[in-house]
Amino acid sequence: MVFAVRCPARRCRKYMLVEAADRGTVVTCLICRTPIKVPAEPEPEPELEVLDADPAGLPPAKPLPPA
Repeated sequence: MVFAVRCPARRCRKYMLVEAADRGTVVTCLICRTPIKVPAEPEPEPELEVLDADPAGLPPAKPLPPA
């Protein structure tokens, strides 16, 4: 699997594609030659809490007045 890493150098900041086998290593930016530390694991996506469409305990919504 291929994923992108961003060069940390302020003068560069380019994205580069790296292989999954490069996780946990340091690769060199192809543009400016700055070392880029490749994260060991992908960042986990935050879990979203599923809410009920009609939560219990809340009063019903008031109807809108006629226009």
